[in-house]
Amino acid sequence: MNITKKNGILYGIIGLVAILIVVLIIILIIHFMTGDKKTEENNYDQEEIPIEQEEIKYDCDVDIVGDSKKAKAGDVLMFDINVKNINAKTGIIMFETLVDYDENVFNCEVKGDDKNIWNLTGMLDNYITLMRSDLIPNTEDQSIAKIKFKVKDNATLGSKKINFSKMKFTMDRDESFTKEDKNIEIEIVKSK
Repeated sequence: MNITKKNGILYGIIGLVAILIVVLIIILIIHFMTGDKKTEENNYDQEEIPIEQEEIKYDCDVDIVGDSKKAKAGDVLMFDINVKNINAKTGIIMFETLVDYDENVFNCEVKGDDKNIWNLTGMLDNYITLMRSDLIPNTEDQSIAKIKFKVKDNATLGSKKINFSKMKFTMDRDESFTKEDKNIEIEIVKSK
């Protein structure tokens, strides 16, 4: 799709939103001009009953799966971040998390999924942001990121924890929900 066509679509959407706003304003003006025509006796006869709305809980399951839990110096470990059972209105469009790991032990690389639907849009101080390239919220089970940890040659032996915290999923219109932290433990073993 060329830039001119994209701009045309964007201007069309903006025009449609502007028309909807004008119609909404007209409806509100008409409503306020006609007013609420209750009589004095009607006010005493009717009691307002508050309507309780049930809070909607948006959620999904997050799995971080990898090919190994043991590694030695020079090894590369690949992990996929997968989401499933998405309950998020129209779906999710963006994912953010802080990846906390020992930088003396691992080098880290992040990329989107293999289908290039999810793309890395930012990584600052190990805080990563991935967004759907098609900008269409989705509720299907899906892989959203691939993370590669390479064990450094001078890595100390023992158990090392990689923590994924501050996980946030954004739906359309900037509504979002968060998930609990996920941890991975990797045992660094001696090279043979």
